[in-house]
Amino acid sequence: MTELNGISEAHIKAGISMLLKQAASTSGRSQVRIASEAEIDRGTMRRILAGKREATVSEVLRILYGTGASPHAHMLLYLAADQDKASQ
Repeated sequence: MTELNGISEAHIKAGISMLLKQAASTSGRSQVRIASEAEIDRGTMRRILAGKREATVSEVLRILYGTGASPHAHMLLYLAADQDKASQ
């Protein structure tokens, strides 16, 4: 994919991974609970959070939901602004 204004596909994927890790670690919920609420296999979620597997948009939204975060607000903030602001 071509870079547009310095934002590459790799940059976006890394930012989403960081967003998910931050949401999970600050949620106060266990990964088991997050995976259960997100209806995602624990091993799959562990690989996503470790950056070893890319998440689909559906998985991103469900993981954010499982953390108790507002998934749509976080994704819009990430896409509209900067991934650092979305993970705060």
